[in-house]
Amino acid sequence: MNYLILGWLCWPLLRLLRLVMPVQRGKRLIIQTAKMGDWINTTPLIRALAPVDVVADPMNLPLIHHDQFIHHCESLPARTSLRQKLHLAWRLFRQGYEDIYVLMPSAPNTFLARLACAHHTHTLDTYRTRQYVRWLGAGFHRVHHQRQQLVLDDYLKLAAIPATASTRQKHATSPLYVPATKLVEHHHRFRVGVSLTAGNALKTMPHSHWLRLLQLLEQQQATVYVFGLENERRWLEQLDIPARFPDLTLVDGLGKLKLEELPWHISQMHLYLSTDTGNSYMADACSIALINFLGPCHGAEQRPLGELALVLGSEGQEPLSFVFQAPYKTNLTPEQLYPLSHQQWQRIEAFIQRQASAARSGDHYNAV
Repeated sequence: MNYLILGWLCWPLLRLLRLVMPVQRGKRLIIQTAKMGDWINTTPLIRALAPVDVVADPMNLPLIHHDQFIHHCESLPARTSLRQKLHLAWRLFRQGYEDIYVLMPSAPNTFLARLACAHHTHTLDTYRTRQYVRWLGAGFHRVHHQRQQLVLDDYLKLAAIPATASTRQKHATSPLYVPATKLVEHHHRFRVGVSLTAGNALKTMPHSHWLRLLQLLEQQQATVYVFGLENERRWLEQLDIPARFPDLTLVDGLGKLKLEELPWHISQMHLYLSTDTGNSYMADACSIALINFLGPCHGAEQRPLGELALVLGSEGQEPLSFVFQAPYKTNLTPEQLYPLSHQQWQRIEAFIQRQASAARSGDHYNAV
């Protein structure tokens, strides 16, 4: 409520000041402070409107610094004082944006957009938008978003861009950033990338599922690259891969890569396995064959869209996690969150076999 009061107190003064500090024609700003997966789903809009400025979460800065479509970035950490937000609002105002797009319509983001005083401000109105945020954003152009709508399409709709296979194309870095240090060994004929968890109980599959997947990969003589943070090591150690799967080659990448180095490494895989994590959307952006285990996440709202993506929902399980309402804890067990039917396991096995065959024959567009 403080944002509402302060926003409407400051706005008339800034509108008067705008008369002597006019907007710059064609200058655009995107405000998206969500995490990595949501950020990658923002890149189709960024590319369509380029060059653009952005306000983003600090987590995404390594990717942003290697994005040719972004002119300038302002960082907005989750814990930011009101004074810091006012300083940021003043910097945005001075830029003189003609259009502002608010993709994460929180109170702080709507407050920044209000005080930036663009000619046109576009925002999503979601199932989580509070009434006082609507009052704060009065007069903004709104696209109403519901859980059954693909959020990427609604991002594009903010700028009146039709949703097609071309306009939906995502990227992680652009052009693809090639790191100096590489973990990938190209003599490995069937390379499979894996994300074991996103540090989130709702995005961690049962131990038994991973053991069964590793067994299928061992049958195909795969080399498994495990990507993630160092604090995910306990999940890797619990699998005890060297002892259980002696014919499987393991490359431990936990904690060894910077975020901007990750897209290139994922792009060198023949297959990627993950729950609905940011890495999964990186693989999708790189057009890598992908098995995405949605679990409790709502696939109708957000999911990988690539032609090589096998997206598996939890049959009989109502979704619990949504783009704008994502809990981090639950009383349900991983087995309850990620039930997989016999038919789904058959699809997984057939998908892995196809990708392994393509990799070994060299009939893979990403062969190196």
